[in-house]
Amino acid sequence: MVSGAVKGLVPVVPVAIVDGSGVPQQFQAVLDTAFIGTVSLPHSSIERLGLTDPSTEAVTFANGETEECNIYLATAIWGGERYSVSVYELGPEPLIGMELLNGSHVSMDVYEDGPISIEPL
Repeated sequence: MVSGAVKGLVPVVPVAIVDGSGVPQQFQAVLDTAFIGTVSLPHSSIERLGLTDPSTEAVTFANGETEECNIYLATAIWGGERYSVSVYELGPEPLIGMELLNGSHVSMDVYEDGPISIEPL
């Protein structure tokens, strides 16, 4: 199970990404149901993790705009399990997308500090 909380009406949960040295680095990420990928991180976080050799893909955003995006392969620790994930280099803050949530039940109470729980189906 993954637990988080609503902060300023934004759902935030922890996710760990394994860095180039094999050490898990913890991030507080926003649950973004409009993002169909797994995880996105800002450029500074990708540099800190030491992720290398990205592929490039055109990504279409919710507003219809398309942009080239670097995508890195990494390992995420989510709910105590390790997963191979695609990390998208996007935006100013970490995001969790629907691909990582696939196969889960998400529950949240929407008020300040309201609990969020994510459990496998």
